[in-house]
Amino acid sequence: MNEFKEHIQRLAHRALPNTSQEQEAIRNYGDTQLRKYGEFHENQYIRDYFNHVVAAIMISQYENYEQSGINIPYRYKAHKSTRDKINKRLKKATIHYNENGEIVVDNVEPLLDIFAMEVVSRRRPTITTSSNPEIQALLEEQKQNQAYLERFQAFKRKLLINDLKPSKPSNYRYDCSQWEYYRMCAEILERLKIIVHPDATELIEYYDDKFKTIQERFAFLKSYPNENITIEDLEDPKVNFFSLLSEYEGKFYNKTELAILTEQITSLFEDNPLLEGLGVKLADIPVEKKRNPRGYESNFVYLDTPVGRVECQLQTEDQYRFANYGFAAHTKMNGKKLTPIEIPEALKPIINQKIQEVKEFVRTHNVPGIDEFKNETRDMSPNSYLSRMDDNERGRVMTIEFGDYSNYKKVISQVSDDDTIKRFLYNYFARLYPNREILFEKEDRSFGFIRTDVEEYIGSEEFKRFKEIVANINKDITSNNFHSNDKNHDNNER
Repeated sequence: MNEFKEHIQRLAHRALPNTSQEQEAIRNYGDTQLRKYGEFHENQYIRDYFNHVVAAIMISQYENYEQSGINIPYRYKAHKSTRDKINKRLKKATIHYNENGEIVVDNVEPLLDIFAMEVVSRRRPTITTSSNPEIQALLEEQKQNQAYLERFQAFKRKLLINDLKPSKPSNYRYDCSQWEYYRMCAEILERLKIIVHPDATELIEYYDDKFKTIQERFAFLKSYPNENITIEDLEDPKVNFFSLLSEYEGKFYNKTELAILTEQITSLFEDNPLLEGLGVKLADIPVEKKRNPRGYESNFVYLDTPVGRVECQLQTEDQYRFANYGFAAHTKMNGKKLTPIEIPEALKPIINQKIQEVKEFVRTHNVPGIDEFKNETRDMSPNSYLSRMDDNERGRVMTIEFGDYSNYKKVISQVSDDDTIKRFLYNYFARLYPNREILFEKEDRSFGFIRTDVEEYIGSEEFKRFKEIVANINKDITSNNFHSNDKNHDNNER
């Protein structure tokens, strides 16, 4: 009879759910997720593990493709960003009752970018032919565009006394007509529209707007067809041949370079004792190619690690810069731009004093706002790193661990080149810089790895302790009832 009553109660729970109880269960689930994801950001054993994973990828790439250089910027997502994403996912959460009448939270997609790395191609491989059909097709397309690139670069020589030196007044020539100058700008824009991805609709509209500006100037120039260019033409930010040429040169190589980089990086996980020893393998899902209307381009591969699945973003240097500071800048997306934290009011009167005097003032006075400033900036800043090969020692990876000031500055100041807030940010950080030792604690530091360091780590007590920690973290870090290929599908996300 008791079993029958319990069965009826379970059915009643399903038929007449207690909304407040269910919402509390979802909130508790989110709190648990947040605590566990916080381990990525704060736990030194986890951070050391991923430092070695990145070093192993760098070393493997260098040993296999020494002539194709890469850098790997990587980071642990900021607490604020983690909270925002978890809350977004919890809105889609559903619940069911198990056989014991307990609430189970379902349909919460795991976060794959708590830890995320970007592999950036920094030295373009000199490949002219390939047995890979996709890459060979891209090489053929590149050859077809070669004549246009040569034509544009030849015109650059007409504008500069020395085309290998910067474009600036002391290096300009002025014996080219405005008509020819703007006609060449229009031609580059037309070629850009052809070589960018067709999904980049907003970027193509941006090029069309520039083309309209050129048409307006052509209408004016009909009365002065032989007028020579001026410094105003050569330095006009609205339509600038040098900027357009730099953009064309980057995009000319992007497709082929990204395809080669993707082929190289995925190959590193085949029969690799270093990565196998760290428990890292390539996830068994296809390469994800992300292309958005603003012209953002990147390939994503996913890595299975003892902590869970994480994302690895692949980009050329041109694509990396374009996504950080160009038309496709991340901060142009809704809700991505962050507002700077106001410098504590009590520090402003002493902001221009010597740092030792400021330190002494803070030590001997109760200065309100400093702790709040520290907490807010750390909450919104990721833990960021950069790994690159050391030019001073063969096969050695150098990694910079950025401090609190650098992390905060990066996340706030990374805006597009044409953003109106740039000048404000320049002034803000000019005021903040003298007080960085007061308002920020952890400083930048660097450390290095060679293959032996990674091999020794794999057999260390530290690695054993790491595996014990992640065994506990992994218990509840994902929703067992979410069925997907574990990719990130939030709107406005990359």
